[in-house]
Parts: sequence; structure tokens; C-alpha cells
Amino acid sequence: MRTHQFPRRDEFAQLLNELKSQREENKRQFEQAREESKCQFEQVKEEMNRRFEEVDRRFEEVKREQLDLKRRMIKMESTVDRMDRKITEFDAWLKVIAGNVGDKKRQRC
Repeated sequence: MRTHQFPRRDEFAQLLNELKSQREENKRQFEQAREESKCQFEQVKEEMNRRFEEVDRRFEEVKREQLDLKRRMIKMESTVDRMDRKITEFDAWLKVIAGNVGDKKRQRC
């Protein structure tokens, strides 16, 4: 049968010192990992912000292009409407000048 024996005072002090050293090393490693994580987080955050700003710029550019296209379409529609009116007026004027020549319902004198 084996009896359990308590450590001597110097062995117990050595064990406590080892625990203290280990705790300090763990704390140092934790702080180092924390700082590295914080730095990496800041880098990721900056990259995300840069990308979001880039996407915002692209959306603004597309929005400007769409507005420009819409303005050009409105201008084109206006031009087509003016040309349609002029053609209609010219057609009416031509009928008056030509006296409906070639009309199937020619009147004979």
C-alpha cells in the first residue's frame, strides 16, 4: 500500500512559481493573440469599407447613366413628336396644293 505524501515546502513553492510563470505566459500569449486579432479586424473593416465605397460609386455612376439615358429618350421622343406634327402638316399642305390629284374619288367637270 502506498501512502500519499504532501510535497515539501520548497517543492510546493516551486510548483506555485511554475503555475505563476505559466499563467503569465498564457496572459502574454492571450494579449498577443488579442492584438493580432484586433489588427486583422481593423484591416478587414477597412477593406470592407473600401469595397462598400466602391460599390456606392458604381451605383451612383449607373444612376447618372440611367438619368442621362432617360433625358436623351425624352429629348428623342420630343423630336419624334415634332417631326410627326411637321409631316402631318406637310401632308395636309401637299393635299391642298396638289388638289387631291390621284384621289380615287376624282370629280369630273
